Amino acid sequence: MSDPMSLRVVKVGGSLLSSPRLGARIRQWCERQRPIPTVWVVGGGKLVDVVRDWHAIHGKQLPSADVDAHWMSVDLMSVTAKMFAALVDEWPIESSIESLQEQFSAGPQNVIFDCRTWLPTVDDLPSSWSVTSDSIAGRLAIELSCRELVLLKARAAVGEKVSDNVAQGVIDEHFLKLGQELNVTVVNLNSERLDAKDLF
Repeated sequence: MSDPMSLRVVKVGGSLLSSPRLGARIRQWCERQRPIPTVWVVGGGKLVDVVRDWHAIHGKQLPSADVDAHWMSVDLMSVTAKMFAALVDEWPIESSIESLQEQFSAGPQNVIFDCRTWLPTVDDLPSSWSVTSDSIAGRLAIELSCRELVLLKARAAVGEKVSDNVAQGVIDEHFLKLGQELNVTVVNLNSERLDAKDLF
């Protein structure tokens, strides 16, 4: 996977799992894309909101609450990966870089990535609320030598820069610290035209 143009990473915002049109919108978006191997990362959505509530209530009483909340949220991304798979014709779910490579050796296809096993091997993502599935997907794109990162959101991008979107809470605050240049496209999956904006 050394060719950065041969692969894309797509992050699906967890809040989109609550949309009754998600499966259809994903299929619409895929039909408009060039057929290259695509890795999908699914955010935690409303399941992680429960962890946020727990952390807000009990966090000050528990010394390891920040780290615990982070890994609870990552655990829930394994659940949302399965939820997403059920909506998209049971695309395969893989949990290692090696298994992704094996899947893509057969040619262009869609593979969902369960990051729970891989993420503990990554030492440059802090275990905090500053890291969401945005930065996880971005870090995975770097790991795969991929420069094409698509963030499917329930809202439109703001401004022309990644930094604008970090400042407005569209993209998580750690994203700018990933340290490598990524071609980032934000797609508003709730818009009828699937409005997309390339950021720099």
